[in-house]
Amino acid sequence: MAAKKKAAKKRSASKADKSKSQAGYDLCVTMMKRNRDVDYKAVKAACDKKGLTFYPIQFGRAQLALGIVKRGAAKKAKAKKKTGRGPGRPRKTQSASQLSSIAAIVDQIKETERERDRAVAMLAKIRDMIDASI
Repeated sequence: MAAKKKAAKKRSASKADKSKSQAGYDLCVTMMKRNRDVDYKAVKAACDKKGLTFYPIQFGRAQLALGIVKRGAAKKAKAKKKTGRGPGRPRKTQSASQLSSIAAIVDQIKETERERDRAVAMLAKIRDMIDASI
């Protein structure tokens, strides 16, 4: 029973923190509506004076909400990169092209065997020529 009361106190404390945090965000928005060039230190000082919680992320989100800044290019690039593959990685192949790639591998192995046979024949000729000259 005591554990439930402690948990209830923790939840009510977190709700109070959220309301203080929300009030800090609201204060930031109102200050930015009055003066778009207000800096973080001034907003933080005003929130501290009123006993409100204020985080740097709230400052950026308030700027974004009021249209003072645009959403960062880094976020857009990151979202785009998730869909693409990394540099130097081959493109994904479909199952039909995988069968053709297997055939290409078999053809490459056969070509390599032919080259090996030619090289062995050439070495045999060279050995015969050396034996004949000695």
